[in-house]
Amino acid sequence: MTKLPDNMELRERFHLGESDTAVAEEFGVTRQAVQDRWRKMGLYRAPVVQQVRSLLAQAWELENGSQHSYISKCLRLVLRRRLGDVLRVKQLEQAEKWTSMLRAEGLMASYEPGVGWIYVPRTPQDRNWLVRWPTDRPLPGAREQQALTMPAEGEELVPLGS
Repeated sequence: MTKLPDNMELRERFHLGESDTAVAEEFGVTRQAVQDRWRKMGLYRAPVVQQVRSLLAQAWELENGSQHSYISKCLRLVLRRRLGDVLRVKQLEQAEKWTSMLRAEGLMASYEPGVGWIYVPRTPQDRNWLVRWPTDRPLPGAREQQALTMPAEGEELVPLGS
């Protein structure tokens, strides 16, 4: 007999962005037990994370440590959300605060080899994206391009197609 709540309650917790660890601790089970149950219910987080990693790898060979910068973390959070992942409340707040700052200051993220992630002024050639895409790399697919686009002012950071 499992100590976890019924599927309806677990699904709600998943969509509210509660972590595996938090649910496990609350119900006295392992994190793996929570993950296994969510998988059986068809709820996955990791595929979007992999999709974001792949998208960023299309554009840059990121140097060690660069993925831990504030800019990188915020960009990955926004992309995860736009591509359909569920974020915790604090993660969503951080992503929305970051996009608001970029919009207000007319900035975007840019990756410079040897330097890392930096902010640069947005130009008309930047397609209103969150990040400056390298000119020597092919553009990503249409859905990924849409995910890279800056949300309009006042627009909630919601998954594409919502």
